[in-house]
Amino acid sequence: MDVATISRLVQGMGLTYEELVAQGESIEPPTDKLYDEFEWLTVIVEPGLTLDFWEDSLALEKVLIELMPLEAGRSFYSGELPDPFSRSMTRTDIRNLLGTPLRSWERRPSADGQHTLNAWESYHLPGHLHPSARVGFVYNADLQIKVLSFDLLEPQRD
Repeated sequence: MDVATISRLVQGMGLTYEELVAQGESIEPPTDKLYDEFEWLTVIVEPGLTLDFWEDSLALEKVLIELMPLEAGRSFYSGELPDPFSRSMTRTDIRNLLGTPLRSWERRPSADGQHTLNAWESYHLPGHLHPSARVGFVYNADLQIKVLSFDLLEPQRD
């Protein structure tokens, strides 16, 4: 998927599937849950790039981009990212660009002590990309971006 399309999808968060298609987006209809316990229907656009739609309204609420495999053998997104983000950015680069995070969590052991959970942060998304959304980053052990996510700060749900 090209950068312009990803940017349009991020800007289109909050719109319904039908509204996105009416604007010319060519995406599969959301029909399946990735996880039963969540209330989002997920569309896998291509490996590592997913869209989450709220189940009741079919409004686009999340755009998730996996930049590195989350587990061995798993596919990831290898294309370009919307400005001002790049796949080579580190946590230091993100903080220099976006300032103080809204929320931040350092690497830590899982509750059962079997795994190490990655560091993550979220920030207000710059207004020109979306007026009421945040961008989140999951970092690997070297504090490079592993996952980039965009989601609405206050989704409108009926």
